[in-house]
Amino acid sequence: MADALNIVTRPLLAKVHDVAVEGADLSDSVRDLRVKVEIMARGHERLATALQSASGAVSKGFMEVLDILHRLASDRNGTTGPQQGTSQLAQLMARIISVKQAFRLRLSDRTASATCSADVYCNTGRTWVELVDVTEDVLRVDRDEALNWLLKTVQLPGRRKANVLVTMRVCAPILRVKPHLMQIWKQTTVSAFFKGIGITLESMMSDLATLWLNSDAYIDFELGKPCMVGATGRLLCMMGGGDMVTEPTTVGGRPVVRCTLGHVALASCFVRSVFEGKAGLRPRRRAGLGEGILEQWESELARLDGLLPMEDKEHDGFAAD
Repeated sequence: MADALNIVTRPLLAKVHDVAVEGADLSDSVRDLRVKVEIMARGHERLATALQSASGAVSKGFMEVLDILHRLASDRNGTTGPQQGTSQLAQLMARIISVKQAFRLRLSDRTASATCSADVYCNTGRTWVELVDVTEDVLRVDRDEALNWLLKTVQLPGRRKANVLVTMRVCAPILRVKPHLMQIWKQTTVSAFFKGIGITLESMMSDLATLWLNSDAYIDFELGKPCMVGATGRLLCMMGGGDMVTEPTTVGGRPVVRCTLGHVALASCFVRSVFEGKAGLRPRRRAGLGEGILEQWESELARLDGLLPMEDKEHDGFAAD
């Protein structure tokens, strides 16, 4: 009987041993995969930081070029002909840079300090009114002069080749501030969200992106919601609304974001557009100065209206009203 039992159980024990070995190998593979995902997430964050640093370096270099043009203009103050044209161009570019900087601050301050969801991201008409107001303040002229200056057709250095002058209205390079600002905010928001979920943007496949879009998991799932809280907090801090984010004071605590539903919609529409692009539901292109963000934001605002409680009390890290 003992020999019979040994004969029957020996293959079973061998198979159990093989399963245990395969389980150990699988555990090691999962651990190695987790380490690789963490390394890729850190690399994505470093890439986003490098892009922001590069943007600052380009702006600094452009300001140095303008400073050189200013010095040339002051040295040739009494000349005529092409040299005089260089002086006028330098003065015009200096004014445009001043208005752009003030306009960028106005957009950031208005977005961060909005107390109503509808005021977080305004349409083109409201943006144009704000630009005229900023031009009045910076150039110290009346409204008609500011409007005429913005609509004046001039020759400015091209975006691809700075030594080639392109005919455009003065307002054209200034209005680019808004989509460029949205791109910076989007990079920051998306980087923070994907770092939270532990997935790199490069490794996101179409089927996985579709899963995150189903049932709005990126904002309504137990993993997606806290990551969206962190991404919204990063966005608010970047635009100057750091006082709207309460950091955790205890071990294991979570941050709380007190803002309008429009702020949450702005962050989540950035994340949703990335998922839709990965899933093949949105073309990967920019649509001019407006970029279509207003329509995305309005759709997201309507979507979140039924998902997030609109009250002053905190729910899962959000206190959106």
